Amino acid sequence: MASPSLKPKWLIALSVFMIVFGVLTILSGGRVLFTEAGHNEAGHIVPLVLWFNFLSGFLYILGGVSLFRLKSYAKKIALALALLCGAVLVYLIWYIYKGNPFEMRTVFAMIFRSVFLSGAAWILRKRKSSAASP
Repeated sequence: MASPSLKPKWLIALSVFMIVFGVLTILSGGRVLFTEAGHNEAGHIVPLVLWFNFLSGFLYILGGVSLFRLKSYAKKIALALALLCGAVLVYLIWYIYKGNPFEMRTVFAMIFRSVFLSGAAWILRKRKSSAASP
């Protein structure tokens, strides 16, 4: 593992963001899923989206740690998350189109996740594959 001082600052920032975002995603999703107060405050939940976001939080952490450790599979995790988020966003749009109740913040959150992860996957894909650069 390369020392943090040898890693590009953008890579460290992306790694930390993914880890923090993953922890926050697990905490917020877990609160809605596993506490009555969280469930009541959530409004109109979309169960598949809620479960996906909760479980994807663990992949955010894994992706962030693997990126920080310069593991080659960090690119694959970012791409998988981007594709899965895109698929869930399409599902959400279909769900809304069918007239089901939803919260607009869910739409914004899924758009943010999809754009962020697609961008991260694209940036990582553009990096040359080597042991020192994910």
